[in-house]
Amino acid sequence: MNKKYKININTINKIIFVMVIGIVTGNAGTVMAGEYNNIKTDTVCFNSTYNDKTYNITGTIFYKSVDQSNLIVAVHGFVNDRNVWDGGILGPDEDSYARILANAGYVVMTYDRLGYGQSKINGPGAGFTIDSDVQLQNLRDIIIQIKNGSNSCSSTKFRFNKIILIGHSGGAAIIESYATLYHDVAAIIPMAPPSFGVNAEFNNTIINNWVIPQINNGNDYVTMFPPGPNGISQDCIYFFFDPSNTNPKISNTYCSNKNLMTSPSGEYITAQA
Repeated sequence: MNKKYKININTINKIIFVMVIGIVTGNAGTVMAGEYNNIKTDTVCFNSTYNDKTYNITGTIFYKSVDQSNLIVAVHGFVNDRNVWDGGILGPDEDSYARILANAGYVVMTYDRLGYGQSKINGPGAGFTIDSDVQLQNLRDIIIQIKNGSNSCSSTKFRFNKIILIGHSGGAAIIESYATLYHDVAAIIPMAPPSFGVNAEFNNTIINNWVIPQINNGNDYVTMFPPGPNGISQDCIYFFFDPSNTNPKISNTYCSNKNLMTSPSGEYITAQA
């Protein structure tokens, strides 16, 4: 399959290895900002319909030229948005995985999954309507529109037939499910998928004692970690980072109380089912 689609999986795997190390340690081998000067970005929009409801999904495309043959669609996980692929909270000058991939010659598209970032929906009970099936249908509609060249709100029109899916955490679960149901993508690269299992301590301390009580309280959107003293969630640092091998600037910023992001309650419920 790799030869058929002319995908340099070895190159992608090397980049993804750096990405995984960077997510864990906050030290991903930064590409200097000057190397990004020839990379263009544009906002892209998609419509997705599920159970007679139409949702607007917003994303970003990173590219040197849209004439390149392969598109990478990056799917973020829980308590994040599409910016996690572009330096996250610290911004693209720190570690932009999307720009690293674009710099390697790929066109990259990130998007805010429903319930996150610019694709967030509000209203009573809104967060409980967003489950794994909705997220899967959103991705399906996005892939169809990419292949049809029918993306909206972008000044750059593009159309790709060869698509690689990269997903992290909850995003990895989505692309794995997608590949089992549909066979119209060239490859998938799951990163830290939930199928690897959940640490028992994390499950007891965080899921049972923090996330589930928020859901039972009727919160449409919930944080993964409780806020901590001095403005920093110590649970976030403990479970997400290795202090002995982490830049404190990364962990303290990411785990700042004000930066604790949310996920839709419905997605947690179906993930736990």
